[in-house]
Amino acid sequence: MNVTRLWTAAVSAIAVAACSTASAPAPTTSAATGPSIEVDRLETMLHAFAHDSMMGREAGTEGHLRATRYLADRARAFGLEPAGEDGTYLQEVPMVERRMTSSAQGPSGAIEVGPDFAPLVFEDLNSPSSLELTGIPVVYGGDMGSPGEISAAEATGKIVVLGAAQGPQGRAFGLVGQTLQKLSGAEAILMASLDYASSDIMEFLIEPQVMLDEGDGAEGSEGEGPFLAFVSESLLERLFGVGVDALQAGAEGPALSGAIGPTQSPVAAPTYNVVARVPGSDPALSDEHVVLSAHSDHTGFTLPPVSHDSLRAYLEIVRPGGADDPERDPTPAEAARIEQILASLAGPARLDSINNGADDDGSGSVALLEIGRVLAALPEGPRRSVLLVWHTAEEGGLIGSRHYTDNPTVPIEQMVATVNVDMIGRGTPGDQELGGPGYLQLIGSRRLSTQLGDLVEAVNEQQGHGMEFDYSFDADGHPSNFYCRSDHYMYARYGVPVVFMTTGGHRDYHMRTDEAQYIDYSKLAQVAGFVRGVVERVANLDQRPVVDGPIPDPNEPCQQ
Repeated sequence: MNVTRLWTAAVSAIAVAACSTASAPAPTTSAATGPSIEVDRLETMLHAFAHDSMMGREAGTEGHLRATRYLADRARAFGLEPAGEDGTYLQEVPMVERRMTSSAQGPSGAIEVGPDFAPLVFEDLNSPSSLELTGIPVVYGGDMGSPGEISAAEATGKIVVLGAAQGPQGRAFGLVGQTLQKLSGAEAILMASLDYASSDIMEFLIEPQVMLDEGDGAEGSEGEGPFLAFVSESLLERLFGVGVDALQAGAEGPALSGAIGPTQSPVAAPTYNVVARVPGSDPALSDEHVVLSAHSDHTGFTLPPVSHDSLRAYLEIVRPGGADDPERDPTPAEAARIEQILASLAGPARLDSINNGADDDGSGSVALLEIGRVLAALPEGPRRSVLLVWHTAEEGGLIGSRHYTDNPTVPIEQMVATVNVDMIGRGTPGDQELGGPGYLQLIGSRRLSTQLGDLVEAVNEQQGHGMEFDYSFDADGHPSNFYCRSDHYMYARYGVPVVFMTTGGHRDYHMRTDEAQYIDYSKLAQVAGFVRGVVERVANLDQRPVVDGPIPDPNEPCQQ
């Protein structure tokens, strides 16, 4: 599941203010006769797809290209029709790698990305991606949240440097929206919060980003607001000659020179969406498609390597939500519990650096293969065609699904519904507060089509799949923002009814510990059987699901 949109939403919101438990075997057949979902096949495929040899499947790398070939080869072996470009299973997604660079110079030398500053280039913050420093006055504006005597007029046209926000526990990482609004006329706002950012946030801000190649060279997004960046307190001291505690609002800083901005280069390997089809059996309806989607990429490597068991024990006690929980040091009591867990484990320590993404979204990817295999082998297939799409670069910001829906290999108006699955191999009580054998989160199922939401409920009840739905994450304004964080939204923005299914987060989310050994394969088969039932029911309707909800503007940011 994509975390980029979570970080973006989190920053914007601040600115505005053990192994899985085995579940009981579940039905893996739908109302139709014929082959059924096979637990062993799912396990075999996932161990291959999330293997270390795939190197974390980061889009634009050889590891992800290898994973793409695996999907295409399995689709061919299972008798699925190619539905990509030029009679193949593939649709190339043109991508580049973008990294921030700096030629900035201050009175004590170079100002570098990473140790000195980390730019914030977010559409929601209206912040540009580049800044020419030469000739712009520099002024200290006070601490975030209380910018002293400096006024909006005094900030206009200047580079305003701010100290980190002061809280009950001292200085802390973060943004304060009122301050940003007050100083919106500044050329740049540099916030000395860098020293208080977690390693997760720093990695997100500084690591190169992959994005669609839109033919604009190195040009980045040029928002109309101030250039925004976190800077270190050591840079602030180098600029003003004194520490932050000795500075007074309004103090003038030295002249700066040079520029900050992005450069782009080709990704290491081409990256593709994989697209296959089970053709419809009804000539009158076969041109219409039910889309079944997952994402094939993950996040590559995290360095330096760490002990796998030590990391997992730490996550169990300190970060049970994985990357959705903040990074912090354990308390003494938590450290003792971590030591107890490690003492109970046998075997030598194993160093780990690969983000295997077994659940995210290896589970969804192999479920699509297995559902496609079953549908293709039916004596009589669904009336409408079923389009299976494995999107690339979901982790980079829904890039593959955006490209596919903007450039579909099947006309978008012929897509009657999209069922998107992402992380469907867990959901135990150890993963979710309400978790259990049938636990499944449903998101977006009635946002565009009430009929689709009702159909999903009916399939579960009538076919006896035993799913227990959690709709809490579908609430408007939910801080997790899941409706906007996976590939279904790229279809919803064009008015295609969607339902997003996930068993939810867990300690291994976006961590090196998300491995195939921790998947509950009976649960994965149960969810896959249910998904198959929903897809078949939609594909066999006399009329396509009625759209009775508001259709968003496809070019505007998503709002849950």
